[in-house]
Amino acid sequence: MIFKTRVRYFYVYVFLLLFINYGFSQTNTREKLELKRAEIQKEIKKINELLFSNKRKKTAVYSDIENLSLKIQRKEELVKLTNQQINLLNNTIERNQKEEDSLESNVIEIKKAYQEMILKSYKTKSGKSRLMFLLSSESFFQAYKRIQYIKQFSLFRKNQANKILFLINEIEEINKELNFQKTKKEDLLKSNRSIQKSLESEKKESNILAYELRRKEKKYREEIINKQKLSLQIDKEIERLIREAIAKSNKEKNKSDSFNLTPEAKELSKNFVL
Repeated sequence: MIFKTRVRYFYVYVFLLLFINYGFSQTNTREKLELKRAEIQKEIKKINELLFSNKRKKTAVYSDIENLSLKIQRKEELVKLTNQQINLLNNTIERNQKEEDSLESNVIEIKKAYQEMILKSYKTKSGKSRLMFLLSSESFFQAYKRIQYIKQFSLFRKNQANKILFLINEIEEINKELNFQKTKKEDLLKSNRSIQKSLESEKKESNILAYELRRKEKKYREEIINKQKLSLQIDKEIERLIREAIAKSNKEKNKSDSFNLTPEAKELSKNFVL
């Protein structure tokens, strides 16, 4: 009889030990989960701060991009203006070239006329002298007319020579202007190419900035969503453990209400040795 009583109390003792150990195990698991949840919440907070900081940077960078876009627009307008200037220069060069060709034709004609005039003068001079040309006049009026002719002829030769020199100088000035305009055109073309290269570089920089912002924002949002999902899973697990612990506690409470140990049994279970 005494042996059966001891065995009965022994099982009660073992049950109490298992219950305490189970409760401790559940408490330990729940504490670990709560620590993990706190760690995840801290990470979410940090990522949110990064996201907020990224948004501020995005605002600043978008402002830079807007300024950059405006700058690109202005440079494109400058390129357009430069191309218009180049077109005007091409038209001017073409017009000057035509004028130069026309002047060269005039010079050729004047030289030809001058050569004919010199040849005629030479023939007149070789046939008889100017004095004989004047003395052979039949009247004073004829002599006067011949004198006027000689003066006009000399003046004409002088004017023709001056005109040729003037045209030659004008052609030289036009050539200088053409060369200057060609040089200017080359400089404008170089400037145009430099601007185009700068535009491409700035557009690339703008695209990189925009891409980096979008990539970071997407990354932070995905990390926050994943952390929140993990935190929700931990919350559900903690709630499950709490419900399970409450159910176990209620179950054991009902058992203790139906079975109370006597002081002797408590002392026995305390000092029990198998």
